[in-house]
Amino acid sequence: MRAWNSSRHKNSIIYLLDYEDEVSDGDIIHVLSLQQACQACSVQAFENLSGLLDTIEEVKVCDWTGLCADPANLPTLNFALDKNNILYVSTSTELAAASLDDL
Repeated sequence: MRAWNSSRHKNSIIYLLDYEDEVSDGDIIHVLSLQQACQACSVQAFENLSGLLDTIEEVKVCDWTGLCADPANLPTLNFALDKNNILYVSTSTELAAASLDDL
């Protein structure tokens, strides 16, 4: 991964794949929601790993900010997701936000 963060809302992991692993033409922000998987682990045991993996939700968002494309931003690139499904992308000098519903 080039950059990643975790977010409390929906126990999410947000990341950018390495250039060699990204299959699309542009930068894709991956949002993995572990909410149901985390709840299931605390309530019941899964018989196999595939049952747990089926509860993980993935959203792929094209980088609408342009911040992910600049390698100079990677050391300070941050992601967050709030309770209203607003995805935040920031560097030390810029902040962008958009609703996942709109993206």
